[in-house]
Amino acid sequence: MKKLFLLIIIMMGLLQGTAYAETFEQVVKRFEDKKGAEVLKVPGILMKIALAFTDKDESMPPEAKEFLKHISSMTLLDMSECSDADKQAFATAMKSLKIDDFEPIDTGDVETARVFFHKGKKKNQMIMASYDGESYSLGLMTGRFDEALAAMYATASKGEEEKK
Repeated sequence: MKKLFLLIIIMMGLLQGTAYAETFEQVVKRFEDKKGAEVLKVPGILMKIALAFTDKDESMPPEAKEFLKHISSMTLLDMSECSDADKQAFATAMKSLKIDDFEPIDTGDVETARVFFHKGKKKNQMIMASYDGESYSLGLMTGRFDEALAAMYATASKGEEEKK
């Protein structure tokens, strides 16, 4: 009986460990030490410079340009140069990711990306996780956008996914 009880406690601990909510920083810390992983922090001044170049880019969809105008800074964890095993572990973690004070925006049948919008008092943050054959990244964007704009971005991402 004690063995059964101990087994149940261990299983509960393991299951709880995979479903608990983390902060963005905790998720980044979990993966930033992997070989090939990079953490990029883009402050506001660099975002403005990048926006100046994207305004002239004819290949970028207008929705993406509009969305970029609302971002004031960004932190990005890029896993694209990591080993296949690390990328797979990242993708698995992103599919079940729960982040404190953020709720996922339903992207329908997009299997390779998730968008999270801040649900607390500050409505100026959004997180996007991408885990497909080309892009393995997790980004925190801060700026002047609302849930409707975040949903528009999620829908535009879905449209790009369908084109592939």
